[in-house]
Amino acid sequence: MLIAERLTAASFLATTALLSCRARHRSTLLRQSQKLSPSDLIVIADFDLTLTCGGSTQCHDVLGSSPLQPAGVRAAFEPLLDFTTPFPPELDGNGWWVRANEILLAHGAPRQDALRGLVTDAEMEPRPGAAALLGRLARDGVPVLVVSAGFADVIEEWLRLHGLASPNVRVSSNRLRWDDGTGTMRAVEPSPPVTSLNKEQTAARNAEWLAQHAARRSLLVLGDRCSDLAVAQGVDCERCLAVGLVNDQAEYGDAPSAEARCAEYARCGFDVVLRGSRASLEPVLELIQ
Repeated sequence: MLIAERLTAASFLATTALLSCRARHRSTLLRQSQKLSPSDLIVIADFDLTLTCGGSTQCHDVLGSSPLQPAGVRAAFEPLLDFTTPFPPELDGNGWWVRANEILLAHGAPRQDALRGLVTDAEMEPRPGAAALLGRLARDGVPVLVVSAGFADVIEEWLRLHGLASPNVRVSSNRLRWDDGTGTMRAVEPSPPVTSLNKEQTAARNAEWLAQHAARRSLLVLGDRCSDLAVAQGVDCERCLAVGLVNDQAEYGDAPSAEARCAEYARCGFDVVLRGSRASLEPVLELIQ
């Protein structure tokens, strides 16, 4: 990340102190942090469990476990979606995503005409404040890049379903390609896939989009894992504010406790940490002038 100035929570919170989404903390944030101007701002946000609530169905669950998918797809995905046991070595690194794509291609599913039903049927609840934030960014013409290790088609359908699709929003994720004649899935792009392990390639993947908005010098990053911070690498900006969402323990299996993860998120570079699977994004709205 090329940064001349970092907007950091350290100016108003101790290094390991945390900001919850409780109202009594918001005035502290607003008094002591510099607000972001919409005319100077771009936003890069994760999707699963960031724009959606913790506990929501994630993109790969939509395509891998929905009862609307063929039984063969669900059976093949079952070991991939079981995080209670270690994965075999061939699924290390990006291998998990490669295998998921192979399953979808082998079954030619989902069909293009089935996608809307899959997303509509999924339990993907917008995080409190997400609709208001995206609506405000759309009205102000703030460019938004949604970066996800899931599927762009699922995310775009979700945005349409909730009335949040807007020309200012671009989705950078894995994209399904269908046969124009039959609607059968024939490819997943790019290859290698976008994963949670290679988000540092975001700037390279979206170089043209970033160049279009190069005059904007403030960057806001939203994510629910430390790996989401990598999207800022290579982005030429002068001011950066990173907001982390720490979902409840149930979302992370045998991961450290929520308290430990809050401290970890502060250490790894999030300037503000909002805790809870239903933590609202409304405080982020208050950071924008």
